[in-house]
Parts: sequence; C-alpha cells; structure tokens
Amino acid sequence: MKKKFYFLTLFFFLTHKGHSFEFKSTPEQVKVIELYSSEGCSSTPPADKWLSSLRSSKNLWKTFVPLKFQVDYWNYLGWTDSLSKKEFSKRQRVYQDVGNISSVYTPGVLLDGKELRSWRFNYVPKKSEKRVGVLSVSSDDNENLEITFKPEENPHNLIVHVALLGNNISHKISSGENSGKTLTHDFVVLEKITYPLKEEKNIFKATGTIPRPLKNESARKSIALWVTSGENPTPLQATGGDI
Repeated sequence: MKKKFYFLTLFFFLTHKGHSFEFKSTPEQVKVIELYSSEGCSSTPPADKWLSSLRSSKNLWKTFVPLKFQVDYWNYLGWTDSLSKKEFSKRQRVYQDVGNISSVYTPGVLLDGKELRSWRFNYVPKKSEKRVGVLSVSSDDNENLEITFKPEENPHNLIVHVALLGNNISHKISSGENSGKTLTHDFVVLEKITYPLKEEKNIFKATGTIPRPLKNESARKSIALWVTSGENPTPLQATGGDI
C-alpha cells in the first residue's frame, strides 16, 4: 500500500506541476491596444465584439497585444460590473491628464497610448517599423517570471507591467442599460502588477510572479507585459501569449 500511495502522489505532482513558457517581442515595437469598457454602458458591446474578433488574427501577440480594462464609473447606472476596478478608471484619466485622449468615455480605444477611433471599421493594427528593443518573459512553473528588456536607446525609470487576462468570460446582464444581454469578454485584465526594471550592462531585468485573481473567472487565460518610462503611461514595448 505504501508503494502505491507513493506512486499516486508522484503522479499527481507531475501532472499538476505548472508548465513553462517563454514569450518574446520582435525588435520592432509591438503595438498595444487598450479598450476601456463597461458592462453598464449600452455603447460598449460592439467594441467588446471587435476586440474579441482579434483572437483570430495571425498577428495576435506578434505585432499587437490587446488589453481590455473594465472601468467602474458607470456602475451607478443600475448594473455593477464585477470585472471593473477603480484603478482602471484612474488609468484612463491619467491618459487624459497627460493629453493623450480628449475625454474619458466608453468605449474608449487607445493604440500605443493614443486615441483611436478607426476600430469601428474592423481595424487590425499593421506591423510597426519602429525599432525599440526586445522584451521577453519566461517561466519554468507558470508562476514565477524572469523578465528582460534590451532597448535600442537608453531610457530611464523603466517599469514593466504584468497583467493576467481572462478570455471567453460570459456574463448575463440582468439590469441597467444592457439588461437581457449576455456579454462576452476576451483579453480582459483580471489583475495587474508592476515591477521596476533594473539595469545590468545595458539590459534591464526584473523578477516577479503572475498576478492571480481572487476567483477563477476563466479557464482560458493569457499574460500580457508592457514597458513604460517614468510616469508616462504610454507603452514602449510589449509581449504576451496564452498560458
């Protein structure tokens, strides 16, 4: 009985051990799409559907990284968005404060930190020719991260943002402007954390962990990383993939 118990324990460990992954950007800038959305706003479902459609693009993670931030400032309209966070609303307002967007609204779409309105025409970002450096992330256990950034120039005060994204999350809305609809979310930010990048011989490095949500909103998850400089929220480089 003891040998059998040992075998079962070893089998459980081997089959449940986190898998490894590695994602790496090209030297050219990987574009970052940010959608600011809310389940309480009747204008957002078309934008949600458009962002989800990018899942089928062959350039996903290669030339662009999509992010959806659910804001909380429409929660008073009769439906509380369970995916919304005050910090995501603040992030959108910071873009307004630095002059990157004219006003705070939903659906609000940004491309590389700048306001984008052409998403309404089935927009898919084209490959950038701008060389900014290579951002890479690896994990041996699907939890702990090794992050490196090799910039083309020598920026200062670099910060790396790590977000856990949920996919194919469906919520049936029972009140508010979208009452009666079932809304589906892809690339939605569940949790986000930042780490300072420390320079070592012209290479910037950080270690960290994948942020985990308090509840399991999705069995299909992705990870996205992007680098910024100082207080400016504009992404410099990005990478990511499904985990």
